[in-house]
Amino acid sequence: MNNLTPTDLIEMYRLMLLSRRFTERIVQWYKEGRIPQSLHPSIGQEAVGVGACYGLRSGDWALPSLRTSEVFWTRGVTILQQLNAMFGNAASISRGKETSHHAGYPEHGILAGTGMVGGSIPVAVGAALALKMQRTDHVVIDFFGDGATNRGDFHEALNLAAVLKV
Repeated sequence: MNNLTPTDLIEMYRLMLLSRRFTERIVQWYKEGRIPQSLHPSIGQEAVGVGACYGLRSGDWALPSLRTSEVFWTRGVTILQQLNAMFGNAASISRGKETSHHAGYPEHGILAGTGMVGGSIPVAVGAALALKMQRTDHVVIDFFGDGATNRGDFHEALNLAAVLKV
C-alpha cells in the first residue's frame, strides 16, 4: 500500500477501537460467567494487528496469535463470526471444534493457528513456500510472542525460510 488516505486512517482507527471495545466487553462477560471463553487481551497493542494487516491484499495470508485478534477484524471477520467461535456453537467456522483464538477463515486469508507456542511459524513458512511455488507475489504474515523465539520451531522455521528464500 503506497499512501494512506484520510479515509484509510479513519478505518484503521475504527478497527482499533472496535477491537478495544470488543475485548473490554468479552473480558467483562467472561468475569460475569456469561461466555465460556475469554480473550488474551491486546489492549494497548491494537495498532499491531491493524497496521500489519490493513494493506494486505486478497491472496495474502495471516496467522493471528493469541494477542492479535485485530487481525480478524482487519481481514473481514465479523463480530458474529467471532462470537460464534467463542461460544463454540454449531454456527462457528469449525462447528464448535476449536476456540476463536485458533480459527481459520480461508475466505478472509486467515490460516488456522495452533495452541502450541511458536507452532504457527513453520505453518507460515509452508504457506509462503506454496505461494512461491505458485509464482505469486503474495505474502504471509505470522504473529507470535517473544516466548516463541526460545523454541526450536522458531529457529528451524527461520532457517528453512532462508534456505528456501521465502
